[in-house]
Amino acid sequence: MKKTFYLRKSVLALLASVLLFPFSSSAIRIHGDVAYSNSINITDVTALIDHIFMDYVSAIDDVNGDNRVTISDVTALINYLLTGEWRWAYHGPAIPDNAEVFTVEGYTFAMIPVEGGFVRTTGGNGEKYVEDFYIGQTEVPMGLWIALMGSNPSSNSVFYQSPWQPVNHVSWWECQEFIAKLNEITGREFHLPLRDQWRYAAKGGKYSHGYIYAGSNTPEEVAWIQTDPPELYDNTMFQSSIFFVIVGLKAPNELGLYDMSGNVLEWTYNSVQVDTISPLDSEEHRRWPKTLYGGSAYNMYRDCKIDNGETHYAGEIPMYCGLRLALGGH
Repeated sequence: MKKTFYLRKSVLALLASVLLFPFSSSAIRIHGDVAYSNSINITDVTALIDHIFMDYVSAIDDVNGDNRVTISDVTALINYLLTGEWRWAYHGPAIPDNAEVFTVEGYTFAMIPVEGGFVRTTGGNGEKYVEDFYIGQTEVPMGLWIALMGSNPSSNSVFYQSPWQPVNHVSWWECQEFIAKLNEITGREFHLPLRDQWRYAAKGGKYSHGYIYAGSNTPEEVAWIQTDPPELYDNTMFQSSIFFVIVGLKAPNELGLYDMSGNVLEWTYNSVQVDTISPLDSEEHRRWPKTLYGGSAYNMYRDCKIDNGETHYAGEIPMYCGLRLALGGH
C-alpha cells in the first residue's frame, strides 16, 4: 500500500506541474484510455497504476506497444501528457523470411508457407493428404477489413478497440465478399482454409509436436480464452479490453501462426458434407453447415483444442467468429 501511495503521489506531483488537457484521438483511446472515459488525463495514469499493482492488466494497458504491461507504460502515458507525443507503433508480429507478404490499403500481412503432409481425418478413422498451401500468419485484423469494406463488421462497436483486433461478428458469406474484394485488388485467389488445411496448420504441419492446442499443451501460452472468475465478465471494461485481443501477442505455433487457439473462432471454407472448394453458387453452401475452429476468448479450454470445432450455416453470424486467409492447396 505504501508503495502504491508514494508512486501515485509522485505521478500526481509531476502532472500537476504542467497544464493538462484531455485528448481524444482514436489511437489514444485504443491504447491509453485505461479508465474508459474517451479522453486521456490523470485518471488514466492512476487507473494504470492500479491495474499494475493489482495484477489486473489487459491489452489496452500496453501503452508503449511492447506486448508487456509494466511501469514503463506509466512512463509512456505521462510522457504523452507532457509532450503530446504518442509512441504506439504496433504493426503486427515479426514477419519470417519465408513468408509471402502483401500490403493492401496500408496494411501489411503475411502468408506463411505450409509444406504438405498427412492429417488425421475429422472422424479420426484415417488420414488425408494435404497439399502445399499458404495460410495467414494471423487472423484478419479489423483495420484491413474496414479499409476494404468501408465499415466495422461488428454489430456492437464496443468490440472495436484497435485496428489490430481480429475481425469478429461476420457470416461466412460476408467473408466471401471481403475475400472477393481482396482478390480483385491483389490478383490472387485467397480463400478461407479448408477444414483439413486449418487443422493441419494448427497442428504445426510437418513440424508438429502433437500439442492439443495450437502451439502448446498449456493454453495460456498461446490462447486468449475465458479462464477468469465469472464475476469479472460482468464488467464491461474488462470484456471490451481483454476479449478479441490484438493479433499476434501470444506465442505462435510450430509454423509461426498466431491465435489459432482462442481469440476468435475461424470460419473454414467447406461444409460438413463436402471436403473441397465448391463454386459459390453451389447449393452445398446453403444446404450444409460450415465448421469453425479454434475457439474464442469467450470459450473455455476444451473448446479451443485444435480438433474441437462447431458448425454454423453460412448465413449465420456467430458472435465470436472471424477469419484467416489461405492461398492454394486445392
